[in-house]
Amino acid sequence: MKLAALFSPNTSPTSSPGSAVNLTGRMIEAENPLSVALPTGDMNFVEAVSPDFTAAEGGAPTVLAVIRKLDPENAEATRLRIFVNLPEADKDTRTIGNPNYVTTVAFFGPSTNTDAMDMRPSVAVDLTSTLRALAAAGELSDDLVLQIVLVPGAGNQPPEDVGVLEVELAVV
Repeated sequence: MKLAALFSPNTSPTSSPGSAVNLTGRMIEAENPLSVALPTGDMNFVEAVSPDFTAAEGGAPTVLAVIRKLDPENAEATRLRIFVNLPEADKDTRTIGNPNYVTTVAFFGPSTNTDAMDMRPSVAVDLTSTLRALAAAGELSDDLVLQIVLVPGAGNQPPEDVGVLEVELAVV
């Protein structure tokens, strides 16, 4: 199914192009960013984020990366920078003017996982504008790889590794 088909009148408003990528046991490390190849099925992202598609279909789809059950040891010292299709991304990669940069995620509050309750945070990151910028530059293919880079947070403290359970691509 092409991405355009997800937005036809006969389709539910929320669709997911692929199953979640299970990352149990994987860590986002300060010196070793995590790259996650997201399953896109047979969706055509280049077509979906083009201005022609947006005008023709009466609205733009929103493409999200849902990152579940993050486990930062020291929330205040932890920030995650998210990039798309930039395998060389690291803590020193520029963000301003970088078409591959998506956003930075910060944490606050408790992050616990007990037998009674799992309060590990999850985030939904909007990839749409980044995908559009890459498409406009002719640098977007149907392969979608998310790079998650650990950077220092408050007080420039060195960040500690962050566990992550899964990442999923969602189109709404």
